[in-house]
Amino acid sequence: MTNQTDSLTNSTINVVFGVDTQHASKVASDLRNLRLPLADILLLNVIESALPDGSFPPIQDNHPISELMRAREAEGISALAKIAAELPVGSIQTEQRHGSPAQELIASARHHQADLIAVGSSQPGKW
Repeated sequence: MTNQTDSLTNSTINVVFGVDTQHASKVASDLRNLRLPLADILLLNVIESALPDGSFPPIQDNHPISELMRAREAEGISALAKIAAELPVGSIQTEQRHGSPAQELIASARHHQADLIAVGSSQPGKW
């Protein structure tokens, strides 16, 4: 008979890990600290609006806000690729969304049927 702990250890866990580009260098370490032997990991970067109302209206390509958003997107994609390359685990996907980080983490977790949503902390050793 298999107990619940054994079945969790031997099954694949779907994890959505929120990636903030300011702390991206810690993400691979944080994921290794989770000690998940079998995990399908989605690294998610969420781009927040640069506007006070949180909206993403159409903006001309040469507008300063458009340039800022492209820079944020490029920084996020670069961070996701770097983290994915550092992880020795099985299935790793990356995704970038626009909106509220909390709402997008939840939406992504539902879409990918995640068992766990993980986010790092800027305080060492804290989750």
